[in-house]
Amino acid sequence: MPADQKAYESLLLSGAPPETKNRSDPPTPFLHFENTNLSAIACFAASTGEIIIVQDADLEYDPQDYLKLLQPIRDDKADVVFGVRFTPPSRAPYPVSYFINSTITQLSNLFTGLGLSDIETCYKVFRRELLLPLQLQENRFGFDPEFTSKIAGLPCRVQEVSVSYARRSYKEGKKIGFRDGVRALWCILTYPPRPQDRRATRVRGT
Repeated sequence: MPADQKAYESLLLSGAPPETKNRSDPPTPFLHFENTNLSAIACFAASTGEIIIVQDADLEYDPQDYLKLLQPIRDDKADVVFGVRFTPPSRAPYPVSYFINSTITQLSNLFTGLGLSDIETCYKVFRRELLLPLQLQENRFGFDPEFTSKIAGLPCRVQEVSVSYARRSYKEGKKIGFRDGVRALWCILTYPPRPQDRRATRVRGT
């Protein structure tokens, strides 16, 4: 981890899967404290750091990717970073899930003009100063298209970074379902900026 790791914190929401909620060996040496009654949006508001990383509790995503997710922002080359799944060595997704994710992402791109590869990824890293203008409303999986749509209306730089991904099955506790897909479509149609108001810029990694 970076030498200044003491500047990092982690806000933990209740409701994590039982196999990870009570882990005694957190995946990173960050300062951890639990906020049992906060929504995801309230957790963002309670954060004090300069950069926010969204992390699922089920550990489909590897916290070892934090460094490369943070690097474009630390190097002042980006303000928002999306961690892209479905690239080696990630486990292949279910065909239906992959099709739905791809469809949602492409539909979002039509409204945002960002040309992203995976808006439904958990790993979204961004400067905390963006929270106020975003005015986020969604607490479940609608957060992904809402966040992406509203980012498109801000004068910020967006970059993608490939991350590892070990998908879970529904038998293992995966919770996203049909209604979440419907909500995602609703958010894509509800939150996007008008074409003339798009101000975000997609930047390529080096």
